[in-house]
Amino acid sequence: MSKLVERAEEVADKVLSDLKKLLRGELKNRETDSESDEELLRKLRDLDASYSNNKGKIPAPDYSQTIPETLGLVPKEFVPVSDEELIEQAEGELLPGYQSKVDSQHLTSGYKLDKLGAEEESLKQNEVYDSQALDHELSELLRRQQSAVIRQGLVNSSINTVGQREIADYGEARKSKLNAYYDLKYGALAAEVEYTNATYQNALKEYDLKYAADLEKKMASLKLQQEKRLEEINKYNLNLAKQEEEYQKKRLAQIAEEEKKRKQIEEQLKKTRNLAESVYGISDATKAEYDKRYQEAINFYSGLNSDVAKQLVAQNAEVLAGLLGEENYLKLYSEINNK
Repeated sequence: MSKLVERAEEVADKVLSDLKKLLRGELKNRETDSESDEELLRKLRDLDASYSNNKGKIPAPDYSQTIPETLGLVPKEFVPVSDEELIEQAEGELLPGYQSKVDSQHLTSGYKLDKLGAEEESLKQNEVYDSQALDHELSELLRRQQSAVIRQGLVNSSINTVGQREIADYGEARKSKLNAYYDLKYGALAAEVEYTNATYQNALKEYDLKYAADLEKKMASLKLQQEKRLEEINKYNLNLAKQEEEYQKKRLAQIAEEEKKRKQIEEQLKKTRNLAESVYGISDATKAEYDKRYQEAINFYSGLNSDVAKQLVAQNAEVLAGLLGEENYLKLYSEINNK
């Protein structure tokens, strides 16, 4: 029989003896709140639970590094244009053509009015010339008539009077005819000017009406384009959202599969470890964990009254042996009882 087994039996006998004394009342229960080891036992149980939960665990990988959290698809943005901005855009497209037509009509009308104005000035000059020519003709007729009656000695006769009256009537008829001619000419020019101005104004009205109709049509077209664009972007973004949703489902399924594999490996490792410990004893990791707990226990019990410490270590033998390991419990019992 090895020395360790002999020592274990010796300590076990001592524990059994102390327990019997405790039952007979030979060891007084001097436990107080400050000398209770419930806090220690709770701490040791927490250490045991933490170690048991993490023992043989494979650290969960950072799946964000191997399985991207998102497809990274960027949705398109679209900010609808206000009616004021649409009007500004439509006017920007239509106004140049409209203004070009107005300017062209203005030039055409202006050229024609200038031409009519020049014709009027020429007509006025011709009127003055014809009027002067008529006055000269009448003066010459009157001079000749006077010369004739003087030569014939008929100055004071009725013949002279009749001759002068005939020349005056002739002059009046010629002037009346000349005035009628120029009135007709001036009237024709005035009608041309009026027609040209009316044509210009009517053209402007037509341009304005057509511009208003074109502007309304253009606004409707721009709004329709905007609605179609918004519909296209919404459809595109909805498709992105569906792709992302499908990807997230696949990603979660892939992570679940990876976690399942990890758990299976952990379970297999646990079985292998338990089998190894049943054959070869506890592992180095478990021994290190027990040693850490032993240090917690020895530090605690060493700070208590010696008799109280012996009593607590004895009465919690089964619990402490499970939490510290049998070897470390025997070591603790020996240390406390040898004080």
